[in-house]
Amino acid sequence: MGSASLRRALLLLTAAALLLGGCKPPAPRELTNARKRVEQQPHTPHAWTALGRAYMGEKMYNDAYIAFKRALALDDRDYDARYGLAEACYFLADPQSGLGWIKLALERKPNEPAAIGLRGRLYLASGDIQRAVVDLEKAANLDPSLVDVRLALVNAYRFQNRLDAALSQAEKLVQFFPGEARVHWAYGALLDQKGRLSEAEAQFRAALEEDPSMTKAKYSLASVLVRSGKKLQEAERLAREVAEEGLGEGLPEGLAARALFLQGRRDQALRDLARTCDQHPRNLQLLVWLYEMAKEMGQKEVADRAEAVIRARLAGGEARLAQPRPE
Repeated sequence: MGSASLRRALLLLTAAALLLGGCKPPAPRELTNARKRVEQQPHTPHAWTALGRAYMGEKMYNDAYIAFKRALALDDRDYDARYGLAEACYFLADPQSGLGWIKLALERKPNEPAAIGLRGRLYLASGDIQRAVVDLEKAANLDPSLVDVRLALVNAYRFQNRLDAALSQAEKLVQFFPGEARVHWAYGALLDQKGRLSEAEAQFRAALEEDPSMTKAKYSLASVLVRSGKKLQEAERLAREVAEEGLGEGLPEGLAARALFLQGRRDQALRDLARTCDQHPRNLQLLVWLYEMAKEMGQKEVADRAEAVIRARLAGGEARLAQPRPE
């Protein structure tokens, strides 16, 4: 079983997704002030919507939802409350409920770009890509400053496999929002997908310059460096930083092992990767890496076992990696 065949099989099981973040959190004082305003004006809808927005800024989406509901109970025609409920549902991974709320918001303001864009994002989250693109394009044309909408449009084009359209949109975003880390990451991800690794590296570095804590930029940069075969110590360090956050289902640990392998520390790399496969037995990408690494090292038994597990998984089986272990 060739490495290319393994990769193609794995791609059939993998869906790419961009995690789009929300707005930057406000200072805690804003939340404190919003709470005080509600205490002073408990029967004022705007006080509750302001509290909801403050909770949204702090990524406290359940609390935001409750606040917006209180506002709507006081004024069932309040646009801000309807919009806020839809946005809270988006971040709570409940796009169907969000679509119901944004429909009500658009009844009040049918041509509001932000609301049209949010409906597009909710369609995208629910898997209705065609409707998502229609709304996202319309909203982006009405108000080009809506960065979340335009990032979602890039993502929607990717889901449609319209990579040139996605790349064109991302290039424009980098020009319009040069200080936005998410924009640089999205552009880098597309360049990476196109095989333009040096350009992708530059964008991931730009993202980290704007936001040094951006986990996905660290992982993406490490991945590009490993596949480029350069700056491998930096790649290993970045991958281990991501691994310390407990994210990625073993992928950061696997990437660190690959960087170690390319630095010539092959035996340790193989041991580390085999251990990571044991810890994350359902991650096929790790098994593919183990197969490739073992095959290159001449560890036939390990490679054969990894291949057998991959074949069983692709056929719907539940095989696990077992002995023999790498020496």
